Amino acid sequence: MPIEVDEIFPVCAPDLAAGLCAPGDLVNVPLIGDSTWAQDWDIWLGQSGAAGQGATYSLYSLAVAEAVQGAGVLIGHKALVATHLQAGSLVEPFGKRVTLDRSLSLLLPQPLQGEGAVVRICRMLLKG
Repeated sequence: MPIEVDEIFPVCAPDLAAGLCAPGDLVNVPLIGDSTWAQDWDIWLGQSGAAGQGATYSLYSLAVAEAVQGAGVLIGHKALVATHLQAGSLVEPFGKRVTLDRSLSLLLPQPLQGEGAVVRICRMLLKG
């Protein structure tokens, strides 16, 4: 399976996106991030000429859930928010993505086999 580079970009609930016209508007809303990738907002904001601040969560899934509920704008990782974008529970308000020099990978000790819980979770993650 080819390794896909990681792209980051702001995502939020559709209602919140309605009030965002440009990256500069982020100064007026909470920014949501994950402690594992604490520098991601700084990277995106630095390349977009914008500013803002907000909450950092210890689990990315909690950060995503908060963004879906409209609590703020999440710095999204393409592979981790794809299903929410497809479902419409999150939207990309600006269309400005930053490609990182790293990738998100799922390393497995052996090929997926069977239908157990771990296999189902891995297959779900591989779908994006």
